[in-house]
Amino acid sequence: MNNEVREDAIVDWITRTFNIVKSDAVAVNTGSGNVIINVDAFDSEIHWPPFLDAYSAGQKAYFSSTSDVIVKGGKPVAALVSLRVPRTFSAECVKKFVLGLGTAASSLGALYLGGDTDVTEGGPFRAEIVSIGVPTGKTLSRGGVKPGDLLAITGHVGVSGIVYGVLYGELESRLLVDALRDWVKPQWPRLDAWFELTPLVNASIDNSDGLALSLHYLAESSKVRLELSEIPLYDRIIEIFGEDRAVEYALYNSGEEHNFIFSLPDGHEWVAEKLGARVIGKAVEGQGVYLAGYGEVKRRGWVGGEGFRDRI
Repeated sequence: MNNEVREDAIVDWITRTFNIVKSDAVAVNTGSGNVIINVDAFDSEIHWPPFLDAYSAGQKAYFSSTSDVIVKGGKPVAALVSLRVPRTFSAECVKKFVLGLGTAASSLGALYLGGDTDVTEGGPFRAEIVSIGVPTGKTLSRGGVKPGDLLAITGHVGVSGIVYGVLYGELESRLLVDALRDWVKPQWPRLDAWFELTPLVNASIDNSDGLALSLHYLAESSKVRLELSEIPLYDRIIEIFGEDRAVEYALYNSGEEHNFIFSLPDGHEWVAEKLGARVIGKAVEGQGVYLAGYGEVKRRGWVGGEGFRDRI
């Protein structure tokens, strides 16, 4: 590992050193079946915009963690949370955050089981969420896309471009009225149908580091080339930026939207329809990601410690 402290360099070193397959959640065989586990950090200096209330922040923190479990085929059953609370932080704010998190878990049938809590003299508020799920069908990975597969996605992409645009002072705060609500709510498929139909899905990933990077991770893990015919854009981002710039924002300046991106055997469009998803392209032999009318999609998105950058 070089001396540059950035998320991708550290992750690459860890996965190489310990021979770990890159994934946002891991399936552990207990002897009587698989358990799917994710751990995600929620840091107030990184993940909590100042205009997001504490209850919604707690919901967002839980959904971000459990999304990685669900997209892998795991039905949420439990969550453990470690809290790091600065002494100057509002106790009421902590309570609302935890209530939001616990309510979000309960809405998916998962138990919030508490966890460790530390109070510190300084630093940011931080929550480490461990989400636990059990597969009801097939356990999925990023690495199963086959040449000829259809590529599908749930929801629309780009709402986070508005959230980050306001956060960085590029857009007016009035644009948050609908966008913030849509950003907190994950853009998942219908979950009962998802768990029923995972045996027909070849590979999956959720959109957390940005659409472009998520697509590249899928292509690289499966050793295929992804050819996109379209990107379903969030309507307000088109109104604000125009379609060409909206495509750039959706690809490279978005994240934490948690659209499910998955592949299906050719001829299985009906599966995407039943999941409320949209077929946006196909996989072929080769490498890279390409969008019709745009060209090659860069390997660019959210990199911890760097912001929106090209990934190593």
